[in-house]
Formats: sequence, structure tokens, C-alpha cells
Amino acid sequence: MSSGSGIKIADDIKVAYNHTHMKPKKDEEGSKLRYVIIKFNEKNDGLELVDRNEGVEQEGVKSYVDVISSLPDNDVRYVFYDFPFLTKASDAKSSKVICVSWHPQGSTVKRRMICASTFTALKTACKIQANESVEGDDASDVDVDTILKKIGGKSAILD
Repeated sequence: MSSGSGIKIADDIKVAYNHTHMKPKKDEEGSKLRYVIIKFNEKNDGLELVDRNEGVEQEGVKSYVDVISSLPDNDVRYVFYDFPFLTKASDAKSSKVICVSWHPQGSTVKRRMICASTFTALKTACKIQANESVEGDDASDVDVDTILKKIGGKSAILD
């Protein structure tokens, strides 16, 4: 799928989402991912994987707070994060993959515009629903409390 920016969401981005969201299909290589960080390439004509974590239960896996804190304040990013939380109704452990569109004020206007115009295509290509995505230009826009409100969780399970 191509976005308003003309950027096509490549298969490797969709596969990375699938590996974060659920168990990989039998014909896909790789293991379950806790998170994926995506950026625009230098030509602004495609997306590329920057960082990902294989092995959800591994020691040293970055928490949601660590991943969000590591995002640059002068460039845009997308993040897929398998966010663990407790449900409101029964305190059961659950998780939901959140797609974050990060477009801080310190990034260029061109990058912020291309980020906004590509986000809908990214959500459509990966079948991301409204309660699974959040946009922010400040850390408070994408903090743990904001995510919990979005997904209807009671509290986060922070590693």
C-alpha cells in the first residue's frame, strides 16, 4: 500500500509487525519480537528497520519506557511495541501491540509531514486498529498512562 507521501510499506515492515503482534507464520523466519523501531531512509522514499528485540523474555530487553526514552528528539520514528498490562476487569495479564508515531518538534517540517502522511498507510498495511495506535511529539503524548488509557488497561507490567 502506498501512502499520501508516495511511500510504499515494504514487506519487511509488515513481517516485523507480524513478529511483534503474533507468532510468526510458518513460512516466515524469525522469532517473536518485543519491539521494533522504524525510521525513514535518508532519501525519504522508504522505511527501514532501525532496532528490534528478539526474545520477549530475554534479560536486557528494553522496557516500553526505555524504548520511548531512546527515541531521538530531532527525527521521526515509528515503534511497534508489545505492551504488557493488567486488565481492568480481572487483573489478568495481557498484552497489546501498540504502534507509536513519534514526530517531535525538533524534527524538520518535511520529516514531520512525511511521518503524518505515511502513518495511515502503515496502519492500513499492518491492519492496526484505532485503539492500537498513538501519535506524539512529546514524551507525555506517548507515556505509559496514555497507553493504558488507549488500551483500557489497569496497570502496566514494567520489566
